[in-house]
Formats: sequence, structure tokens, C-alpha cells
Amino acid sequence: MARRRRLSSPAPAAADLSDDLLWEILLRLPPLPSSLLRASLVCRRWRHLAADPAFLRRFRAFHRRSAPLLGFFRCSGNRAYFTSLMGPPDHIPAARFPPPCRGEHCSFFGCRHGLALILNRTRKEAVVWNPVSGDSRRVRFPRGEDIVFEAAVLRPAGFDHDLGQLSPFELVFLCSRIRASRLTALVARIYRSESGKWISTGSAAALAAMPWRPVVGPSVMVGNTLCWLIGGGDILQVDLGTRRLAVIRMPLYLPLKFDFQILSLENNALGFAVVSRELSLQLWQWKVELNVWRLHRELELGKLLSPAPSVGKVWTKLLGYAEDTNAIFIKWNDAAFMIQLDSFLVTKIPESTTNFPYYPAFSLQAGKLAVELLGMRCKKNCVSWICWWNHPIRIDDHLTRSLGASHGSATIGTKFNIIIRR
Repeated sequence: MARRRRLSSPAPAAADLSDDLLWEILLRLPPLPSSLLRASLVCRRWRHLAADPAFLRRFRAFHRRSAPLLGFFRCSGNRAYFTSLMGPPDHIPAARFPPPCRGEHCSFFGCRHGLALILNRTRKEAVVWNPVSGDSRRVRFPRGEDIVFEAAVLRPAGFDHDLGQLSPFELVFLCSRIRASRLTALVARIYRSESGKWISTGSAAALAAMPWRPVVGPSVMVGNTLCWLIGGGDILQVDLGTRRLAVIRMPLYLPLKFDFQILSLENNALGFAVVSRELSLQLWQWKVELNVWRLHRELELGKLLSPAPSVGKVWTKLLGYAEDTNAIFIKWNDAAFMIQLDSFLVTKIPESTTNFPYYPAFSLQAGKLAVELLGMRCKKNCVSWICWWNHPIRIDDHLTRSLGASHGSATIGTKFNIIIRR
């Protein structure tokens, strides 16, 4: 006689769970724009929890280092183009982010904390742009500083930069005066949107006697310091606390002097990446107490990426770095890849035809911003899925009834199957 299978106890109904326990469950959803949106469609209670500002802040903090990069901007000429790294349903169309200024001499200077920075040299003004909301603000160049050769945007310390707001923000300009092809003065100017004023910093005396060398690539924030790689392989630092400039020399025995990428390593340590002649990615760390560079880690690119050809030479180029996710972009022959330096996860970049720098845009958006990113619109209790339907769906009435009719009793297990597998 066959043994009768013992039925497992049914999954607990969602209504039996406390808000705190349900909060902890929703907190562990994948950090994708569609995750909380799907959760909010289950029922009114889930929607209220998923839309709670306190929950959204904790959700972003919980997934801060593990959230995938949603996309990046790349430059061609005077325009910036967005490339999404996510597949459906989290794919973000490039048309979602039209630049705020066109047809003028504009330069893209990167993204940080959900904001992008564009310099309009014709009008001598900076354009701070929130790609998600579409809001922008124009700031005039500091008076008396006509040569602005590098700039960066950031949020003030302690500000939750995932809320989609434009202000507050800070700008850091590197301004120079050049005579006879030599740098005679270098000063950093800091702008704070809350006061609307520019603040001067001390000049970098170590650079005053050096030949003029351009900045190579966008800035990287390491702790409370902005760092730029300058031609010849040195690092220029601007300490935002002390407002001082400093220069750190690169090791003299490295093979390449231009193809470096500044990194932010563990415990806000300064580092850089370089590809060796043996096609390994070397990660170096600056030891402050010893005032020297030390090799921190080495990755064999042939094992992570496609194997090197037996005949011919592999062409490599470092294209950018994502501070939030600790990921580096690298060109490998005709393809481009993103390498996550914590997990060694490799992602092939679509449309990798450009050799210009990549500017990572953002790694995580939740709540209403996630809806807007995916090309949807919210109004009260309705959601219009523009990519799938052309009419709004009532969350409380239509969707809840259809889910209950299709899937039987609304247990916590069946609801998560709906969310994850759809």
C-alpha cells in the first residue's frame, strides 16, 4: 500500500502578517525598478507599505552596494546618449532622458547622486540636470574665472540623494590661468545651491611650476575628496572639508601613463586600476601612512572576459567607473564589459561602439520614480503602463479582483509568485 504523502501546512495568509514582518519581506525583493511596482499592485496594504518614505529609504540603504547599475551616459561630440543595462521589464529607453540643452557648445561632465552636469561654454554657465524628473537649473560661471577645464556635481553630506529632488547640490570647478603654455595658477571653486554663492579654495602650489597637462576622464569621489586623473599619470585631489588641493604621484614603473582609472576602495581608500602588459587588471591602493602605492589585487582578464587571441594583439581601454556599485568599464577589442569589483560579475555592454568615457547614471530608483523611469505615469490609485497597455488600471478594484480570481486564496507565497514570475 503506497504511503500517503503528508500535506505541508498552508502558507500564512498575507493578512495574518504584521506590518513589521511584511516590511522585512518586501525589503528583500530584488533591487529593480519593477520589484516594488509589482508589489504595490497586489493590494492596497502592500501599496501603502511599498510607498512609505521610511521604507523606501531603508530599501535603498539595504541594497546600496548590491543594486545593479541601471544605465550610463556616453558622449559623442557635444551630446550625451543614455544606454540601459537592464532587460525587460526594467529596460529604460534612451528617449526617456533628452538633454536640457542642444545645438550649443555643451560638454557633459558626468553624473553623481542622481544629478548630471553639463557645461555650456557659449553662455558660460553650468546646467545641473535631474534626468529622472527632467528638472534643471543653470548656474553662471564664477566671476573672473573664464577657463574652467574640469567640473563635478554632488549632493551635500548626509542628503538622501534618491528622492528625485534637484536641490540641494554642490558644484566643484577647477579653474586655471595659463601663460606661455605653463600653468601659473590653479584654483578650485565650490558652489552651494542653498546659499547661491561661490567659495574659493587654496591654490595647488605643487602644480604651479609644472607644464600644463589636461585632465583625463571624469572625477571620482573617494570619501570626502574629489579626485581627477591628470595627463602623465598623477592624481589631483580636492578635499571638500579643508578645501585644499593636493597632487599624488603615480608609481614611475607602470607601463602606461594615460590609461588609468581612479577607484574608491574599501574604507574610502584611494586606488586606481591599470591593465598590465600581461592583460591583467591591477588594482593599486594608496597607503597614506607610508606615502606609497601597494598592489591591492590582480585579476586575469582572459579568464573573466573572452580569451585572448593566439595571434594578434588585444586592444584594451578603461572607459569609466561606477562609484555606487564599485564597477569598472573596460573595452576589450570590439566589445565593452562592466566588471563588478566586489563579486567579479561581468556584464557585456550593448551598443559598445564608442571609445569615449562612460558616465554611470544611477543604480537604484524605487517608488514613484521607478514608475516614471519605466515610461509609466501615476495618478492617485491608477497606473498607466504605456509600454504594455494604453489605458489605466485600477489597482484596488480591477487588478486585485483579477489576481484573486486567477490564483485562488491570497497567501503570501502565491502573491510573491505573481510578483517575481510575471
